[in-house]
Amino acid sequence: VISKVDLGVVDGARERLERILEAEGGPADGFIELSIKEGQGVEDLRDEVMRMLGEVRVVLDAMAAMDERSARTV
Repeated sequence: VISKVDLGVVDGARERLERILEAEGGPADGFIELSIKEGQGVEDLRDEVMRMLGEVRVVLDAMAAMDERSARTV
């Protein structure tokens, strides 16, 4: 997340972030530009947080299933 984009972004910062993301194998546009004041990116951020929480839920459910199968009490 690049926050407070309404206040401006340091010259070259977006390009550097894009290069870092590409070097890590991710999409160059894999970030959200956010401005609460202007309402920019708020919905995208909400969607991404919900997606990540869904992934966490899958992991927690799998961990709980493992505990049940091993008959351990938590």
